[in-house]
Amino acid sequence: MKRSMLVAVVVGCVASATLAQDASVLSGRDDVPFARALVVHGYPDLALRLLDVVEARAATDSGERPSIELLRLDVAQDSASRIPEPMRRKEALTSVLARRVEFIARWPGTWDAEDCERACDDLFASIGESVAAAIRLEKVDAALAVLRSEGDAIYSRIESVQRKRIAEMRASPSEDDSPLLVAIYNLARTLHLHALIHPPRSERRIGLCNDALAVLGDFSFEGEATLALLYINVETGNCLAEVGKPAEALRSFDQVIQVRESWGDKVKGVWPVTDREYVDLVCEATYRKVLVLGEQKRTSDVLDVARDWFASMPGPWNAPSSIALARELAHAQVATGDLDGALRTARKLIDIDPEGDGAAWGREIVVEIGRGTFK
Repeated sequence: MKRSMLVAVVVGCVASATLAQDASVLSGRDDVPFARALVVHGYPDLALRLLDVVEARAATDSGERPSIELLRLDVAQDSASRIPEPMRRKEALTSVLARRVEFIARWPGTWDAEDCERACDDLFASIGESVAAAIRLEKVDAALAVLRSEGDAIYSRIESVQRKRIAEMRASPSEDDSPLLVAIYNLARTLHLHALIHPPRSERRIGLCNDALAVLGDFSFEGEATLALLYINVETGNCLAEVGKPAEALRSFDQVIQVRESWGDKVKGVWPVTDREYVDLVCEATYRKVLVLGEQKRTSDVLDVARDWFASMPGPWNAPSSIALARELAHAQVATGDLDGALRTARKLIDIDPEGDGAAWGREIVVEIGRGTFK
């Protein structure tokens, strides 16, 4: 068995000093894959130390160098993506992008160059999302205009690449349409994210969401509930809500939420959904549905939908969107005068996510209620 498959077992037994200084840990065959596995399992520092040893090895095969450089780029991108301040994060990610472009030019025609080019899609998206985050924080109109112009350029470049990829897939159709569905979803999601850098209800924002709906038009949710179609349907609902079609958006989200019934009847009040990715998608659809209901001032419906999620789904707090959904639940509880319920929800947010947004939102809710703060 390759060492990359044993990372979770052995990493705790590997001393950092050994990885940094002793070439005897090298196998000479799968050291770079092992380093990549370390990164995947959350040990980038150990991976970089191992790469230092690999590069210093006298007999290093020059064929390993592209893979080593590419892994260093992956680590740098991950590190940059974790910078909390949006503009600093954008600058760091842009620097990684420049290094990736240089890498592709230096190793043309290699598998590593192709992997590097594919990674640029996510990198562009991360840069765009950083610009969007900076826009949300910026208050000066002139600065906002500059950021939006920069965001337009970034997203337009991504969209151009994605449209070209979709055209190539359609020109050479395959029996397996999953890659095409994923490509369509990615383009629609990019257009939606692009739209979000512009003011709500603005012509530019609505236009980009209509563009996304045009891309998604042939692939609305029908028939078998594959993951690709479910992702597409959530994005369809998001864009329908943006262009002022809330009823259609709610139907789109409900089609995703109803997938939980595919596993059979409830067992002790809980849907027996066994696939975690489906649980996460249902949570995202539920959260998006709650946002639309909130915009329509349907507070009692927000309460019903959010409470149903936490009462009837397996491991409801493990879904990525559950924290944001709980925040909407707490706000609805405050709006309807259920202050005790809102406090319970706020405490749960703090307990579940003590170092993240959940704790911050929970404390804000407590302050909003006026009953003190948590320490």
